[in-house]
Amino acid sequence: MTMPPMGGEEGFREIRRIREDARVILSGGYEEQDATNRFAGKRLAGFIQKPCRANALVAKAREALAPR
Repeated sequence: MTMPPMGGEEGFREIRRIREDARVILSGGYEEQDATNRFAGKRLAGFIQKPCRANALVAKAREALAPR
């Protein structure tokens, strides 16, 4: 969410500008509710809390990439 030079919201917008149907997983040290509220209605594919284990990240990616 707060990494330079582009924050999470700017990064999300840029990803969607490049590919509108991209499935984006937000990762951050903030509480999930606080972080995802900023993306309400924008089809965020998921959220994973930092720090996370590799197996949790893989599971979240599989969930996000599963057929809709």
